[in-house]
Amino acid sequence: MNPATIEDLLARLRSAPRPLQELHRAAAAAGSAWSSDQVALLLACLPGISESEGLWHLESSGSCDPIADALVALASTQPTPAMALVGRLPPGVVASAAALCDIARQHPELELLPGRRIRRR
Repeated sequence: MNPATIEDLLARLRSAPRPLQELHRAAAAAGSAWSSDQVALLLACLPGISESEGLWHLESSGSCDPIADALVALASTQPTPAMALVGRLPPGVVASAAALCDIARQHPELELLPGRRIRRR
């Protein structure tokens, strides 16, 4: 299963709890050859996802990544150099400019621009 398919499953779970059969069908439609048992195992291994009464759901809509949370809180619609954001991270949150760029590249609320600048979408 590829990362795009996993992200699609997570997006479905963000909107509402879903039965395994629906999630398996969505993965199969995206090209996954995984069985429903394999999809269930994957879901059980992902943080913040659990199964209850036949429905899979996210336990919380918040992120489990304190660096990503801090970056989202700091980012604005104006592009800001990643190095400047490193200096603005709250106490106890330590990351390099390269790490912030990686997070921005993958985070749905952030955008990485040329020159290692980060902004909110």
